[in-house]
Amino acid sequence: VSVSQWAIEPGETVGIQGGSGTGKTRLLRAIADLDPNEAQIALGGIERQHFAPTEWRRAVGLLPAAPLWWRATPIEHFHQDPSDRLLRIGLRPERILEQPIERLSSGERQRLAFARILDREPRALLLDEPTANLDPESRLLLETEALRYQRQTDCPILWVSHDIEQLRRMTNRIFLLAQGRLEPLPDPNHA
Repeated sequence: VSVSQWAIEPGETVGIQGGSGTGKTRLLRAIADLDPNEAQIALGGIERQHFAPTEWRRAVGLLPAAPLWWRATPIEHFHQDPSDRLLRIGLRPERILEQPIERLSSGERQRLAFARILDREPRALLLDEPTANLDPESRLLLETEALRYQRQTDCPILWVSHDIEQLRRMTNRIFLLAQGRLEPLPDPNHA
């Protein structure tokens, strides 16, 4: 994924941190072409305007901080059997897939939404606070599954989090978004 002056290489994970209201979610929504913008964005060297909007949104999988659900049960949101992936992220498919969405906890919904994004086999991932509602064990399982998917597909990941330790653990580079600008954070290991 490349956005104007910076790029995320295949297999690279880039983190973005910033205070509330600085535009992190707006940036991800703009990259996913969900909010109007004039940014020059490309995936695999092909500019966004050369994709049909639905094709772009499938290729650039956005996991919002508050995922939406448009069907009654989780199973209705999947194209493929998600059982193996759900087990890897700490969910029991036989218990959760047929449950009404409104009966699920916020952490269960978040993990299901992550599995739903991967079900569509995106070529790039945009993760907006993907573990904010999770306990430490579930957070580790989701992080591990994100890296597993990345190893399998070589997809770039843009990971937004308020948790700087998570970003240091999960990403190759970190940027701070402030006053509409992305500035690289120095690597504390090389300071």
